[in-house]
Order: sequence, then C-alpha cells, then structure tokens
Amino acid sequence: MFKKQKYKLNILLALIVLAASCVMLAACSNVFKPEDNGYSVVVTYDANGGRFDNADSTGIKVYKYAPGKSIIKPGGTQTAQVVAPMLREKHVSDWYPAVLDENGEVIRDSEGNIQVSATPWDFALDRLPETEGYKLYLVAHWVGNFTFTVDVGEEARADGAVNIVNSDYERPGTASRPAHDPVWEGHTFYGYYDADGNMLETEADWRKIEISEANPNAVVYARWIDGNWRIVRTREQLSTVMAGVNYYIDADINFAGRTITVAADAYTGEFNGNGHTISGINFSTRQNATQYNLGLFNFGASGRMHDLIFKDCTVSYTYTAMNEGREYNAGFLCGNGEGLDMANLKNIGFENCTLNITRILNTVGKTVNTGAGTHYEGIFGKLGETQTFVPLDGKADVTVNLT
Repeated sequence: MFKKQKYKLNILLALIVLAASCVMLAACSNVFKPEDNGYSVVVTYDANGGRFDNADSTGIKVYKYAPGKSIIKPGGTQTAQVVAPMLREKHVSDWYPAVLDENGEVIRDSEGNIQVSATPWDFALDRLPETEGYKLYLVAHWVGNFTFTVDVGEEARADGAVNIVNSDYERPGTASRPAHDPVWEGHTFYGYYDADGNMLETEADWRKIEISEANPNAVVYARWIDGNWRIVRTREQLSTVMAGVNYYIDADINFAGRTITVAADAYTGEFNGNGHTISGINFSTRQNATQYNLGLFNFGASGRMHDLIFKDCTVSYTYTAMNEGREYNAGFLCGNGEGLDMANLKNIGFENCTLNITRILNTVGKTVNTGAGTHYEGIFGKLGETQTFVPLDGKADVTVNLT
C-alpha cells in the first residue's frame, strides 16, 4: 500500500514540473521583440571616449526605433531613458551621424577616428527615414565645459587671495551669485561687478551674465574695501550696533520710527557713514542710578564716527534714580565726551532731531547736563573746556525737551 502511494506522489510531482515547464515555454514565446513590432531601425549612441554611467565600460548604447520617428537626445528633456554621457570637465555639444559602409559599419580614417557627417543630428527636427532596418550611428562631440570665474584682482591674488572658478556649466545659461564670496585677508568683500563696471545686486543683474558658446568663459570682478567692515545697506543690518565692529554705511537707512539697539559697552569701532543719512530712529530707555552718562553711543577712546547725518530721529531718556553728589549727563550722540579725541568724531550732522529728558520719582528737579548754552547743545551732555565739536556744514539741529 505504501509503495503505491509513493508511486502516485512521484507521478503528481512529475506532472507539476511538466506543467511549470510548459508555462515557462509559453512565456518565452511571448518575449517582446522590437523588430516584430515595427521597431526595426537601430540607433547607436557612441560616447566617443566618455561613458554613460560609472559601470559603463564601452561608452556605447544601442536602441531600436520605428522608422520615420524622432529619436531621444541623451540627457535631453524628452525622457530619462538615455542619460547624457560623462567626461571630466567636458560636455557634449552635438551628436554627429557617422559615415557607414554598405554593411552598416562605421568608416574610420587612417588614424582610427570615426568619420562623421558635416552636420550634427537635429533632435528637434530630424526624423529617421522610412526604411526598415536602417542604421544610424551617432558620435558624441565633446567640448570643454563653460567656465564662470570671479576675478579677485591682481593685487588680491598677489596677496594670496584666490579666484573662484566654476567649470561645471555643461549647458548655456546665465550665471548666479556664488554660494560663498571670495576672501582676502585684511579686506572686506564689497561686491561683484561686470566688465562694464556695473554692480551685480539683483537676480535680474545676474541674468545678464550669459554663459554660452559665444561666451564660454564668463567673468565677473570682485571689489574690496581695506580693513574689516560690516557693510550696511538695509535697516535690518543696523538694527543692532556691536561695540567693537566697524560699520560701513553704504546707503541711506530709514528706521521709519523703529528703535535701534546699541551695545552698552563703549563703542571702539569705526562708524563710516560715507555721506549717507540715517533717519527715523525712535530710541528710548529708562535710566538707573548707576547710569551717569546717557547717549545713543557710548564712545571708547578709540571709537570713531564720521561722514554721517542723523535726520528726523528722536532719543528719549527717562531718569528714575539719582545719587547725591553725582553728575548726570545726557546727549543725543554721547553723554560725556570728556577725554575723547574730537578728531575721531567729524563731519557728523543733525537735522530735525530731538532729545527728550523725562525725570520721575526722586529725579524730579534734579540737574541733567545736556550741553545747554554750548555749541554742542543736545548733541553731547558734556565736553571738556578745550574740546570743540564741529558739526557737518553747521547741521546741529537737536531740540532738547527737559521735563
């Protein structure tokens, strides 16, 4: 009985294997054959020294197309089926049809180079002929990548600065601002300029820098400022003034009634206004008993400010506590300027500015020096007897309100 069951089991397994084999044979008979479905034209892409991917060892891709159709451009926008070949610091400018013999094989010259037609294949306009079994062999023509260079200048290069060079542009287009600005020790990068001396500030400016076959090596030029500066062109860039930072004002700045934050520590940097105007500041603070001198800036001995106009600005101090026997000084710019070198504070002007002093609690009726009756009234609270402040072009319009 057992032998009969084993025999039947073997028969069943054999039938299952046979059925599976039949299914596989049937599947094989249904394999898609391009030539049996109208795809009889053979198109070969020859990377001509390049490769289509890191695993590519031949640089050859072969595809079949239907007669009379357009074909795919490697790396083009039609499809990702044919990727663009790669070759270091080069890109394919065109694909040229090779000259074929009567057997459809490429013809080479005496040096082994494939002979190609004089005109490249136009992927947008050209179509395959209506010939069954036609062969097209396309050869890549390589050219050097387009190059974009930031020229840092001869003096900067002599001092160790390095040009920024990007040779990864494979297609014509426009330049874009580098992710990182060039660096020159002891100098501040000021901006990028084109060959005509126009500053490149906006995206629209950068789009004018074309990279193309006609201009394969686009160049822009860096400009520099001696020294280390924080360049200010917007209100946000000046919302906080740090004690030891040099500020280079490069535009008129309108605070539009907003406040400004100035470090409590003595300002020891250089504040270069470059003839610009800072307007619309509305600054206010409450004094405590240990604050004897109040001013928008608390200058240290090395602090410098020049070539700047304050316009339509208001500085307000509220005094809350005063100690007997102490002197309290308040000014729009600086509370107590004694000991400062006034040559460091020059060409500063004030137009329609206001200094408000409010005394509350035990400070009511107490003295706060605002430079009343002096040539620096409202600008400094106090200067030494031999010190002289000369405002820009006589612009010293600071109104003092003491209540």
